[in-house]
Amino acid sequence: MRIAHVTDFYLTRVGGIERQVHQLAQRQARSAHQVHVVTSTRGPDTSGVDLLRVHRLGSPRIPHAGPVSPRAWVALPGVLDEIDPDVVHIHASVGSPLALLAGLSWGGSRRPTVVSVHSMWAHLARPYRAIFTATGLLRLPIVWTAVSRAAARQVQSAVGPAQHVRVLPNGIDPDGWRRPSTKPRPDVHVVAVLRLTARKRPLALLKVLRRARETLPADVRMRASVIGDGRQRWAAERYLTRHGMTWVNLLGTRSQAQVRDALHDADVFLATARLESFGIAALEARCAGVPVIALAQTGVADFVRHGREGLLAADDDDLVASLVRLAGSPDARAAIAAHNRDRLPSVSWAVTLAAAEQAYEDAAALLGASRAAPVARTG
Repeated sequence: MRIAHVTDFYLTRVGGIERQVHQLAQRQARSAHQVHVVTSTRGPDTSGVDLLRVHRLGSPRIPHAGPVSPRAWVALPGVLDEIDPDVVHIHASVGSPLALLAGLSWGGSRRPTVVSVHSMWAHLARPYRAIFTATGLLRLPIVWTAVSRAAARQVQSAVGPAQHVRVLPNGIDPDGWRRPSTKPRPDVHVVAVLRLTARKRPLALLKVLRRARETLPADVRMRASVIGDGRQRWAAERYLTRHGMTWVNLLGTRSQAQVRDALHDADVFLATARLESFGIAALEARCAGVPVIALAQTGVADFVRHGREGLLAADDDDLVASLVRLAGSPDARAAIAAHNRDRLPSVSWAVTLAAAEQAYEDAAALLGASRAAPVARTG
């Protein structure tokens, strides 16, 4: 099968979408598919690496790699014509003009088309519904997917009841994150992995840490490591200085191996993002046997059950209470950690690849039915 992945966001940008699209394409190529990635993200020519061909359409006059590339919008139809794919797999986030154009130009009218939404659309669902209706996108035979049940509900609001939005989860190699059981330590190590951007709420994370530290007894020693970088790093540094939080370390960007080492040293994983469509870092922590604390209305709820793999909170006050509960109870942490070590999640790359192939087959059937429908009506 010849597969074309269309994404505004790709390596060398660092983020969940970028890594997931690359790894999905990489594994499909290793399964003997011919795989192309078409992106507006600029970067080095990596065609042929991992059996992939990457088409980078970003404008050289725009200095920062990102989705805004008029050159990409103009070049996209011709590139897809050249690839002549058996299926077009479009990856969308909150702002994805290249993905939207791919949907409009190819969206099931020429080849089977699957759209995967990797973000929480939340309050944007109504505007997107208006855009999709005005452009005719909702009339096209497209298979719509999202990375979690929480994200799928929001996409469903955007596409309406005539479409069925299924879950196509992010992939992970659970065994690659497992750690042996660890001996109790005199302190509690809290780890967070996130981009330091407003959408991920790093300042809320620091506030939760501070409030939990102020609530816990003085004899409970706690330290925190925050992995990731972004535009709000300076604000995070100022917050830590202002509140004397010397026990929190901003570690910046780390490699996957370094993230794994940090999780193997962690006692609790903390996520405070409200717009977390999946939570791949939280899943990695859960696979490493670390109790996870996150908000209940996010995609993390797909693989963390309250009281089993971690604690799911209703709001920031509840996040603080959850962190106080786990940090103050070695027995509670140990019970959840043992459960997470002994029972791997149902999410894996095998599950994700199978779900993708099923979506491709369904997209082909949907396209075939749409082409046959006019004939059936006139017969």
